[in-house]
Amino acid sequence: NRVEVVTDYNKIGFENDYLFIDKLKYCDKDRTYLIEAYYNDVKLGELNLTISKDIALDIGNTTVKMDARIKTNSVGNWILANKDVGYQPTGNNAKNYDKLIRMEDKFINLNNIRIAALLSIEGRPYREVTFTNSILGQKYRRFLVGSNIWEGEAAAPYDFNLQDIASHTVVSISNGTNPQYLENKFTLLGDDERAYKGNFIEEFVGEEATVSEALIDFSKSNATSATWAPNSTGDSNISDIKMNFTSGGKVFDTRSAINLGAGSSADKLVVKDTTGSQLKSVGLTNGKLRAVLDTGEIFEIDNDGNLTVQRREEPAEESFILETYYQDILLGKMTLTLKRKVSLKIEGDDTFDFGKIQRNKNYKLNGKFTIKNENNVNIIKIDIPKSAKMLHETETSNEIPLTINSTTHKVGTDVEATIDLEARTAQNQLPGKYKGDIMITVTID
Repeated sequence: NRVEVVTDYNKIGFENDYLFIDKLKYCDKDRTYLIEAYYNDVKLGELNLTISKDIALDIGNTTVKMDARIKTNSVGNWILANKDVGYQPTGNNAKNYDKLIRMEDKFINLNNIRIAALLSIEGRPYREVTFTNSILGQKYRRFLVGSNIWEGEAAAPYDFNLQDIASHTVVSISNGTNPQYLENKFTLLGDDERAYKGNFIEEFVGEEATVSEALIDFSKSNATSATWAPNSTGDSNISDIKMNFTSGGKVFDTRSAINLGAGSSADKLVVKDTTGSQLKSVGLTNGKLRAVLDTGEIFEIDNDGNLTVQRREEPAEESFILETYYQDILLGKMTLTLKRKVSLKIEGDDTFDFGKIQRNKNYKLNGKFTIKNENNVNIIKIDIPKSAKMLHETETSNEIPLTINSTTHKVGTDVEATIDLEARTAQNQLPGKYKGDIMITVTID
């Protein structure tokens, strides 16, 4: 014999003198029943029975790692299918940003049960309408912290086979502003009336785009170009060419923060003048971004993210803005001032020869020379010392003092100088050849 009572969630009764309880569907909370057994009108006994809520099977999690710079994308707020970004979980007008996104799948206990419903996402009590993702053809439901409160929004899939959950992951980029929303703990309901719980975890890696300003001084080197590694704080491959930063403190890094070993992610380099006017925009050629300006400067980013700067042949001091992009995402920005290589040359009397020096004599020489200003730099002043000395070419402990009288004046951008030298030797002066230098200091702006 079998007698039974059917509730919304269970079937409870007696069969052949044994109590039975059948589960009909998922129950999200404990439920208590008072069971009374009768024979005709005679009460045989009663039982207070509590049936615990369903315990969801933990299926683990997946972590979606995102380069922090992806927040500036122009498409939308949702990471879809591990690499695409869209305005809504629908995936409409989505773009692929796979170089800046990586998923680490740690799901467990998966099977081919069909997921019938998305029950909840922890911390987001407000349930929004469903969406169908145009990329995956997958249904999603979005949950919010409150009505029209978009920070903390989350979504999870339903109507799919549980074993495919990794490929249906979606997370919201905007939640990166608040760590409490970086986890999306969801509960799903399968066709087997069993609950499954898991977590989509969002993790932002690295920094937002580096913006810096620096001076590159080529004036102390004969080299016309130098190369800087990503994140260099100044040193280049040329020891006497450095970047001196006034802000930002380092060279931009065009590599993905989630996969540094993959090389540069940049696919566009834009060079502007300091007013913001674009001088050149280039894409990848043979794995490199190479911008050659009409004025002769060259800026190049190689496959490893190294930045090479080549100054123009004729010296000049100019400033440029470099912007690097992966699709529409700014990876880094620098304002670089290239300081010219200065070339000054002496023409005319640059050598004075007293001949063989004898004891106890006066020697006088005069001459004229021009400091040729080949770069047309702004020469502020010329300093010619009033004294110097000559040393014996073999016995250097023997020296002769020199008195120097000079005058200078500008001729155009050059400087002309006249110079008078006088040397007096002592009675015990060691005869022979003496040599010396006159150090001329040129100050430029």
